[in-house]
Amino acid sequence: MAYAKAIVDFSRYADGELQAPSKKIHDNLVANAATFPNLPLTMAAFDTLIDAFVTALGNALKGGTDRTTLKTNARAALENALAQLGTYVNLVAQGDQAIVEKVAPSAARKSCAGRAMGAKRCTKCKRVRAIPIMPPTGLTAVLLAVAGRCSMGSRPARQSGAERARSAKAAK
Repeated sequence: MAYAKAIVDFSRYADGELQAPSKKIHDNLVANAATFPNLPLTMAAFDTLIDAFVTALGNALKGGTDRTTLKTNARAALENALAQLGTYVNLVAQGDQAIVEKVAPSAARKSCAGRAMGAKRCTKCKRVRAIPIMPPTGLTAVLLAVAGRCSMGSRPARQSGAERARSAKAAK
């Protein structure tokens, strides 16, 4: 059985991409107020947070650390409100996709237990799953010294000058 969840973490969204889903969630929660009667914050307060973030984002484009700090603080407050609302929707929905989609159809995320390792499609819902990318072959690991620290890197396997000379003599 598929279990739908509303997104609660919006930290990976770019600044310019955060306004549209926030407005959509706001409008859908207002339209479905009967389904979600005890929201953790009022829709007026949520709308104020969205407007404050949009204003701070516009001001931050002009530059300045004070404006950027105001934008960062407004974004943190908006992300916190979105997380609270998403958690509330998940508690009310109890995994029901129809209820989660009342808030935001694109914010519904299915988690399915029918995925077999290595399978291209889920055995239950038939959705295509991501296939892990295999690392390239024929590479050798080389330690690279960077500013006093070592990190692993990879380079194509090469022969040293002495090894090339030996293999050239052996070939003759």
